[in-house]
Amino acid sequence: MTAISELKHQVHDLVDQLTDETTLTQLRGTLSELVQQPENDDWNDLTEAQRQRILTAYESSLNPANLISHDVVKQQFTKWLTR
Repeated sequence: MTAISELKHQVHDLVDQLTDETTLTQLRGTLSELVQQPENDDWNDLTEAQRQRILTAYESSLNPANLISHDVVKQQFTKWLTR
């Protein structure tokens, strides 16, 4: 079995262990985006430090305590939104 085949097998095994519909839906969306990305996307233009900051921010966003509601953001940026 090739390294790629083995990785695919491992990913399939992990997916088979998931039972939460929300998690599976998020995973499907993420995988769909990865499959549809062109070879030369903006991610490849970022430095490693920039990529790490984005990944850290994403991880932080998974905790609901770190999120700000849409209404609060609108209130904070009213002067820019009313132009």
